[in-house]
Amino acid sequence: YETTTGDGEIKIQYYDFNNTSSGDWGGYPPLHPAYSTIGIKNHLGDTGLQYSYNNDYPAAALQLADNKALFITTGMANNYLMGDVNGDASINILDVVQLVNIVLGGDSPDGYQMIVSDLNSDGDINILDVVQLVNIVLGIN
Repeated sequence: YETTTGDGEIKIQYYDFNNTSSGDWGGYPPLHPAYSTIGIKNHLGDTGLQYSYNNDYPAAALQLADNKALFITTGMANNYLMGDVNGDASINILDVVQLVNIVLGGDSPDGYQMIVSDLNSDGDINILDVVQLVNIVLGIN
């Protein structure tokens, strides 16, 4: 999805996140002896966005771990319709079906779906989000 600034969105997925301060440069291959720096820079390397440095995260940031993702966008988050998993501008049973498929691992969510599917904003897409979406579809507060 294109953003309001015309930039694309970036999703960095971590299957196996090895961020550690223990290691050894003395052997070959060297073992990583320092925490990772995580972020992005422009092609000149003079402008960037830092997510984590030396295992230090901003207060509002989720700590990265195995099977987590970092989603970077320059806008439109406020234009997303929370719960509209299939992107058809309405919230109904079709969104519930697609969310269940994502939770069960049948569908791999794209960046848009990652945002609109985490209905309880806990950083995970799981059965709690499905329950909340069913309540929205049924009109239960």
